[in-house]
Amino acid sequence: MRRKIIQLSTNTNVISLPAKWVRRNNLSKGDELELEMTDSSLYVFTTRKPKKITTVIKIGNDDTLVVWEAVDTAYIKGSDEIMIKYSDPKLLEHIHKVSMRMLGMAVTEERKNLCVMKDVGGQNQEDFDVILKRIFLLIKTVAEEGYAAAAQGDFDTLVSMKYRDYNINSFSSYCLRSLNKYGYKDDSRAQKLYLIVKQLETIGDKYRDLCRYLGKEKIRLGKNSLAYFTAVNDCYETFYKLFYKFNWDEAKDMIKIRKNMFPEVSSLLKNCKPTEIIALHYLWEIISLLFDSYETLLVMEI
Repeated sequence: MRRKIIQLSTNTNVISLPAKWVRRNNLSKGDELELEMTDSSLYVFTTRKPKKITTVIKIGNDDTLVVWEAVDTAYIKGSDEIMIKYSDPKLLEHIHKVSMRMLGMAVTEERKNLCVMKDVGGQNQEDFDVILKRIFLLIKTVAEEGYAAAAQGDFDTLVSMKYRDYNINSFSSYCLRSLNKYGYKDDSRAQKLYLIVKQLETIGDKYRDLCRYLGKEKIRLGKNSLAYFTAVNDCYETFYKLFYKFNWDEAKDMIKIRKNMFPEVSSLLKNCKPTEIIALHYLWEIISLLFDSYETLLVMEI
């Protein structure tokens, strides 16, 4: 987006603000904005609350799968109020369960065939960085404890890992909502952070699916597959460190890992037990997602 400078006087130059941004942030004549200057950039911030968004969702009979997808999407979009119209009373219990996983949202009104959820907790833009770090640490815990349970054949613990993923998904949706609703303090990083949060959420899902598969099917991984599990976790740890303190030495480690990991899994798939193929596929998917995230991080940092 480009804007021409208009000179009003010797010491006064102005540019126009995008109308869409003004409407989104509910600004009007006389409102004050915060400015932050760097050598070649000028950042504009508003402390006004954006215009409230209300989303109406219509759910058909027995659409329990649709409830989660629709409500989560409306939440991530930044809706302050979500009105859910339904025809099957049995869906109400499911709607309540979904609302409990939306940080800051609560059911505030119920009538026949209508349930209203509102943002009652508010959302602080500054919470984004704190919540994002929690996502990183939760995935790290799932990866480490998942490996330990797989190595010990602790199938009950493996199955229970799905509960950890609930928090990862909730925090991920919160971060995506924050980016959609408020952007990021450094606007040039917002789009890349959105991609990384989505990729982290999917990485958490893949660890969950891996653990659930091993636990439900009571599968013991062989020595080589466990070693690959460790290597995947080490790769995640490297990416985590790189995200919070980017340097080319760590970046070179990621490049070396990429060079070795894909040929290694191909070799393992040819020689492993049939029951380990699906587990290795999940690990390969995690590695692929980590390198997608790494490439996004490079664009953000360089």
